[in-house]
Amino acid sequence: MGTHLVHALVYLLLATVSSSAANNTAREAKKYRLAIVTGSGDWSIPVQRGWYDECQRLNDSCQHYKDLHLETDDFNLTDVYDDDDKHMCITILKHLIREGDFDAIAAKCPYRQGMPPIFEEAKAKGIPIAVFSGPHEGLGPYNTYVGRSEEDMGRTVARLLKKLRPEGGTYLATYNDGTSAARFHGFKEEVEKDNNRDDRPHWTETPINYTVLFPGDQASPLPYTGPYPGWDPNGYRGITRLGYDGIPWFMEKFAEVNPTAIIFLYQFPMRHHNYTDIVDNYRHKKITYIGVDGTADNLHYIAEEYVDGLVGEQTYEMGRICAKTLHRILTEGPDSVPAKVLTKLISYNLEPDELPDLVDDKSLLGDLKYIGLVYFGIVAVGVVACIIWILVNRKSTVVKASQPYFLVVTAAGVLVLGSTLIPLSFDDNGEDVAESYAKGVCMSIPWLGFSGFSMTFSAMFAKTWRVNQFFNAKNAMVRRIRVRERDVLIPLLVIFTSNTIVLSCWTMIDPLIYVRTYSDGTDLWNREIASIGKCISKNGSWPYLIPLALINLTVIGIACWQAYEARDICSEFAETKYIAMTVFSLTQSFITGLPIVAVTTDDPETFYLVSTLLVFGVCLVVLSLIFIPKVQMQRHYGKMSEADQRKAMIVSVRVSSGMSAMGPGLGSLAFSATQSIPNEADTRERLEGVYEVRAAVLPNASTNDSDQLVAKRVELQMVSSYAE
Repeated sequence: MGTHLVHALVYLLLATVSSSAANNTAREAKKYRLAIVTGSGDWSIPVQRGWYDECQRLNDSCQHYKDLHLETDDFNLTDVYDDDDKHMCITILKHLIREGDFDAIAAKCPYRQGMPPIFEEAKAKGIPIAVFSGPHEGLGPYNTYVGRSEEDMGRTVARLLKKLRPEGGTYLATYNDGTSAARFHGFKEEVEKDNNRDDRPHWTETPINYTVLFPGDQASPLPYTGPYPGWDPNGYRGITRLGYDGIPWFMEKFAEVNPTAIIFLYQFPMRHHNYTDIVDNYRHKKITYIGVDGTADNLHYIAEEYVDGLVGEQTYEMGRICAKTLHRILTEGPDSVPAKVLTKLISYNLEPDELPDLVDDKSLLGDLKYIGLVYFGIVAVGVVACIIWILVNRKSTVVKASQPYFLVVTAAGVLVLGSTLIPLSFDDNGEDVAESYAKGVCMSIPWLGFSGFSMTFSAMFAKTWRVNQFFNAKNAMVRRIRVRERDVLIPLLVIFTSNTIVLSCWTMIDPLIYVRTYSDGTDLWNREIASIGKCISKNGSWPYLIPLALINLTVIGIACWQAYEARDICSEFAETKYIAMTVFSLTQSFITGLPIVAVTTDDPETFYLVSTLLVFGVCLVVLSLIFIPKVQMQRHYGKMSEADQRKAMIVSVRVSSGMSAMGPGLGSLAFSATQSIPNEADTRERLEGVYEVRAAVLPNASTNDSDQLVAKRVELQMVSSYAE
């Protein structure tokens, strides 16, 4: 019993699967009846060919109808022709929808007014409609539109005109009140869009002052107001209103006003049998002619130089897509296709004997490069002035206390950093540069920049560390401490060597090299028109910039820490406040400037200005905050006698030593060199606790010695040690 039940279930399952497969096969194998209605000209021949090729691939039954006569004898239109229809195309569509027994229809009819009712009728009967290359876009409720908008075609014609006549000029355009009016709107918008720019060629519509006579209206001529007077139904819309025989007269009027270009936004003028004669008669005026539709008839015009350019639609692809889209709607539903399926436009043109001169924007710095050189000059003068001041005043109390060697190193570091402005101001003038020179210019920027930066801040760090060694040493009162200059050169050399190692690896492995890269834009003849010269590494600069940044940020961090440790030492010996102000200013500059530098690498002028301003700012901040206070202090001390200078220095040592020993919280004891020197009684009272500590550890101090005497002995010993 169980076995029979299992067999029954298996048979049932197989039957279900077979039935489903059969239904799918039947659905897939269904042969749909598709119809397409096109115009009667040569334009429709490739559409028809693409339509039938795709139908054959899909195994559908397809028919093609022209709007002026039937290509097949499926039915007779004599009985269904409607006198109210402006074109037989609408009559054909009505009959196909009502009696044709078609599953889907593709159509291109030239009249907008009669189409919406046709679409509504097809929708009511469940017949999908695809419209293509006509004035029906946006009228609905068709299922999909295949092609490009008429305004797109007009814009393409405008771009072709700019390509053929890049110098600009005047134009006249022919169009009617149907499809080509929208083309003219797109053309005019595109061709005149740069007229408000002085650096671009201008195109203007040629004004003409004669009267156009419309057929049947000879007694009341209408004034010609230009090819695009708006949408006034009584205004001029194009030469169709003159009739076929009026074309030669009108084209002659066009040529007589000597425009740069005459634009045919529909085929009618070029179909006239006298078209070539008119062009020949006015060849001496060198008028550029551009037409639409790349049919075989028009292509021979371009070969024989009766037209300079043509813009057409991809008609074969249009017919193929119509069949494919309708088949998909029938098999997958109306939501399976987009409301608009774009096709490509095709452009033909005669190549001129000589192309116009190439306008290549090389993004050169030009006169801007002198800004960086002027900045460097200012920095160099400032550094030289500071070094001269140090040498002249090297024996003065202030310069001795400030350690002249490290002041010179700091100034030299600023000069090296400022030298970065010279290669930053390099401009190739758009010419080729030797590889060795290109590499040298680019790699000198990080070498000078990081070396100068590390010299400057390493000197600050080493100098402050040396000061801290004196004032924070626990046994300073027991024996004379000698912290020699060569002892503090070690950290400076370590930092400088670290930078040098990374920079050397960068130079040898993947150096920066100056190259000129071209932007994506090209001119109308596909020539590159914009290039940028910049320094790049083949594999990127980040593997070297990151360790360099870490090394130098570490230097800044240590300098800040040493400055914090020396916060209670008077400014005669340490520039704590000024180092803090320097770091704050640099941080503010980097936070503001580096993001701008990062996003303007493709804008050479902005990149150059921001970069040079950053380097100049760093140099100026260091020179100003480190040396100007020293100069002011020296001027103050210069007004004092040697005894007063020594006494003022003793007070500074007294205050600095006291604060170092007692820790923070003694800010009220700080004495500036600009303040009056406290008297001995006041000093003894304020530093009583400090003296007691110093007297307790001083081995030669007698128990009978006063605290004041002990303190003076300590101070003199420290000043002597520090001056060495």
